[in-house]
Amino acid sequence: MKALAVLNGSTLHKFHRGMPEAIDRALHEQHPKSEVAISRSLEHMLQLIGRGVERGFELILVGGGDGTLYHTVNLPGIERVVVAPLPLGTVNAFLRAARVSVDDPMEALRQLLAGDVAECSPAKVNDRRIACFASIGYDARVVHRNSPKLKRMIGGASYGLTGLGELAISPLAARSGRIRFDTDRRVFRAASVVISKIPVYAGSRCFATTAVDPYLQAVWTRHDNPASLLAMAGSLALKLPEKDHVLPGVGRIGAFSRARWRSEKPAWVQLDGEAITLDDSRVIDIRIDPVKQRFLMPKRS
Repeated sequence: MKALAVLNGSTLHKFHRGMPEAIDRALHEQHPKSEVAISRSLEHMLQLIGRGVERGFELILVGGGDGTLYHTVNLPGIERVVVAPLPLGTVNAFLRAARVSVDDPMEALRQLLAGDVAECSPAKVNDRRIACFASIGYDARVVHRNSPKLKRMIGGASYGLTGLGELAISPLAARSGRIRFDTDRRVFRAASVVISKIPVYAGSRCFATTAVDPYLQAVWTRHDNPASLLAMAGSLALKLPEKDHVLPGVGRIGAFSRARWRSEKPAWVQLDGEAITLDDSRVIDIRIDPVKQRFLMPKRS
């Protein structure tokens, strides 16, 4: 395939200086018609990827994190090409879920180039595509409040510290709304809901769905109080079984294809780890996107 690798220039300093050249050599071994480009910003990166789609590249490797992947899968025409994320981000949940190395980008590249193309089923949150997960309410508030500087310093642990800080500052600060799933006719009043397309969330394999599966799973808090929010965080961290009400105030919903959130106030929203502002976050529709996205995945053992 004609391949293009676009690397996030702002994160390359974490790795050895010769990485772009090493990626270029590895790509040329399998795909002689390949190019490597380094971006100066997120906007520049998306421009490079968009031009790659227009120029007819069949495989686009995206060197960044889950947020970069989120912006990539929302580019016009991206469904026409095969996408392969490379771990140049903080958490790299999509690659963790696919059991690809997230510590060594070159090893990840080798695993992906030896893999297969998989047709995956992204989800849609209103008009935005997601490859990994979404959250509404308190969990998303933490993403919005998390300091980029703290995230660069201590990585994923920054979310835990920010979450505890938000509870200490304002224990009942989460925006509450009503969430309804297509697998259950009940309508739940929730302070926070995490909806996942992949098994990995918050660094743990705590769901049973995969990027290929045409359904989602969720964990949500019933009550707007600190205890249930901490219980939800604990249920995710401890990887408790996927069943309803595993802890007081916490419920799980498995294998649904649509959910709807309604609230009187605008809700906090995060998509694939990105703090997002929707045009109207009082009504949020989550569903499986009928348009498939092709990803390069390692071979299943």
